[in-house]
Amino acid sequence: MNNKTTNNGVKPRNKILWLIMSIFIITGLASFGWFWGAGKLETFITGKIENIATRGQTVTCNNLEVKGYPFRIGVHCSNTSIDSNQQRLGITAGALRTTAQIYSPGRMISELEGPMRISNKSNQLEANWTNLRASSSIDLSSLTKGSIEATDLNVKLDLPNNPEIGTLTAQNAQVHLRQNANDLDFAVSGAALMFTNSNGDITIPMAGVNLISTIIDQASVLDHVGTRHQFDIKGSEIVLHELKIEPILGSHLTLSGPLSVSRQGLISGELAAQVKNIRGFETYVKNLRPEIAANISTAISILSSLNSSNADGDITINLTIKNGRVQAGFIPLGMIPAI
Repeated sequence: MNNKTTNNGVKPRNKILWLIMSIFIITGLASFGWFWGAGKLETFITGKIENIATRGQTVTCNNLEVKGYPFRIGVHCSNTSIDSNQQRLGITAGALRTTAQIYSPGRMISELEGPMRISNKSNQLEANWTNLRASSSIDLSSLTKGSIEATDLNVKLDLPNNPEIGTLTAQNAQVHLRQNANDLDFAVSGAALMFTNSNGDITIPMAGVNLISTIIDQASVLDHVGTRHQFDIKGSEIVLHELKIEPILGSHLTLSGPLSVSRQGLISGELAAQVKNIRGFETYVKNLRPEIAANISTAISILSSLNSSNADGDITINLTIKNGRVQAGFIPLGMIPAI
């Protein structure tokens, strides 16, 4: 009969039994914790939806389920919608799937299926995509960082007051938000863009657009408790770090500088403008609108006379915007409509 024991007096067979029992106990406790947390999460979301309803808004998450056991946790809805009675705004979309690691619930990845339809009293937007994914970082009071990326995006606008607006497609589109002390960092980019008007007789291709900006004192729009307020660009101060418009590869227009938006939606500010390969721009516009070719050539000659760049084919000028009116030095360039 074998009665061997280890140095601490426990038989090897008993150590194995204790190890197996410990695994079962830990697994059982972890499973209990996951399902307890899943129940709490479902109750929290249901309570939030009911609380939102008291403010005149209806949020629908059909067939709500909490999934991800054992190492992840997230919410799945077969389809989603939001209706606001006050703003007369409705949003509908397909299935929503969110997921977060158990050890890092504040870092969440979400996927939404299209199509999405946004409508108010008279206007409608319909968007669809191959893939739309969002990532977010949330603390106890606010969304500290968020990103949305869509591939093969197709947006169709139906605006009776602006019938010339039609369809926008993009191979890739991204939106990024981030708290920066009291300010809000905001960035947007799009690649391989194509705009087509509602009649289909005007098509504008564009290689890419990139916007990087900071909106002063607007970080509170990301709060999800207490002080969250409705964002309104009117009355805001903006630092435009870069607005880069690239109509074709090899040519681009870059704008940067401080801007302000009045309560009436009119823009004012001082911008530095840089154009790379101005002749490429000229060819691009002439191909789109041959009837204004002479005007474009004249405008380029005037801008070239104000040029402070030494590079051949590049232009660097300063633009002044006052209540929507744009000037380069003493030369008026046009009017930016109210936002």
